[in-house]
Amino acid sequence: MPPTTFGTFQVSMRSRVRTARSAGDLAAVRARSASRSKTPVAARTETWTPVPSGLAGDANSCRPLQQCARAGPDNGSSAVSLEAEKRLVMICESPLLSNCGFTTDHIREDWGTWLSTAEQITQQLGLSGDPSTWPEQARSRVFQYYLPVYMWCVGQISRHRSTGARRPLVIGISAPQGCGKSTLVEQLELLLASAGVKAASVSVDDFYLTRAEQVAVSEADPSNPLLQVRGNAGTHDLDLGRRTLEALRTCTSPDKSVKIPRYDKSAHGGKGDRFPEDAWPTIAGPVDVVLFEGWMAGFAPVGDEAAAAVHPGLVAIDRQLRKYGSNWDALVDAWIVVQVDDPEWVFKWRLEAEQRMVAAGRPGMDEAGVRDFVAKYMPAYRAYLPGLYRDGPVGAQPGRVLMVALDSERGPVASQPAGPVLKTGA
Repeated sequence: MPPTTFGTFQVSMRSRVRTARSAGDLAAVRARSASRSKTPVAARTETWTPVPSGLAGDANSCRPLQQCARAGPDNGSSAVSLEAEKRLVMICESPLLSNCGFTTDHIREDWGTWLSTAEQITQQLGLSGDPSTWPEQARSRVFQYYLPVYMWCVGQISRHRSTGARRPLVIGISAPQGCGKSTLVEQLELLLASAGVKAASVSVDDFYLTRAEQVAVSEADPSNPLLQVRGNAGTHDLDLGRRTLEALRTCTSPDKSVKIPRYDKSAHGGKGDRFPEDAWPTIAGPVDVVLFEGWMAGFAPVGDEAAAAVHPGLVAIDRQLRKYGSNWDALVDAWIVVQVDDPEWVFKWRLEAEQRMVAAGRPGMDEAGVRDFVAKYMPAYRAYLPGLYRDGPVGAQPGRVLMVALDSERGPVASQPAGPVLKTGA
C-alpha cells in the first residue's frame, strides 16, 4: 500500500460544508495568530462545527482522507494536462519526499490528490497564476515543503487512527525562531480543516510565566543574563502547559472545550505578560489533531559540565530543562523537526521581521537591539540543537519523526538529513 493510501481513516465528504468553511477557517487561524501579539477586545469562542470523522462510516457519506482535498480541475480526468504535468514535476523534485515516505511513483498513482492539495495551499497563501512565474521561494514552499509535510501528517493521523485511538494526535513542531513555523502551522491547520479534521494549535510561547513571575525568576538569579528575559527553560509555567495539552488530548466530544492560554508579547514595553484568562480563546471539541510548536520543543538536557562549557548561565537553564520532557514532550506522538545549518540565521530572520515592522510604521528593534535579544537564546541553540538533530526530540518514537532541513531563505535544502538515530527506550 503506497503511503498516500490512508487505509480506513475516513472523514465525512460534506464538500460544500468544507468549501464554505474554508474562508472562515482562514480568518479564524489568522485571528489566533494575531491574538498572540495583540490585545483582544473580548474573549473569543471558536465555534468550528467539525465534520464527523471516524475509522469507518456509511459508504455514501464517507471517503478516504486522501480524496478529501478540494477537487481540482484535473481530478476528473485520467489524463494529465501539460500544466498539471509541470506541477507534478515540481512536486517530484521535492527533496523532502524520501523523508516523508513517498516516491515519485506514489505521487503519480494519486496525482489528483497532490495537485488539488497544492492548489489549496496556493490559494491559502494568496498566490495565483502560473507557478513558473512565481519567485523560486514561493514555488518551493508550496510544492516542495508545505505539501509533502502535510501529506506526511495525514499519514501520521492514519497511523494513529488505525490503532483505534480516539484521542487527538499530538504533533510537535520544533523549529528555530523566525524560520516560519507559525506559517507552517497555519497551513497545516487550514488543510486539515478542509478535510474535516479539526486541529488546535498551541505554542510554547503560550505558557510563559506571568510578568510578575518572570520578574521573580530574574531577581532570584540576577547575574544570569539568560534568565533576565522570557524564552529559555525556566521561564514557562510547566503545569499550565501540561494541563492544557492534557485537556486537548481528552477533548474528544462536542460537549467538551478547552481554553487556550495566550501571551501578549507587547505588554510592559515588550517585556510581555499573559493575557487574562477571560481573553483566552476557547476550542470546542471534538479535537482531532493538536499542533504544538516551539523553538525549544524536544530539547534534551546535556548536564552541568556540557552546559557550563557553552555558557555559565546555561547550567541553571539545563537543570530546568530536565522537567520539560516528562511534562510536555511525553505528551507528543509525532514530531516535525526543522533543521538549520547555522543558528545565527535566527538573527537575520529576526532583523528582517523588525525591519518589516518599522517599514509598516510600527515600533521595532534596531540591529543592536536584535543582536542583544537573540544572544539570550544562542547558548541554548549551541548546546541543544546538535543532540536534537542527532538523537531526535525527547521521547520520540521510530517512524514518528520528520526532519526538514531549511536554508537561510527558509526553503528546503537539496540534501536532506537521513533522520535521527533514536535512543532505545527514549
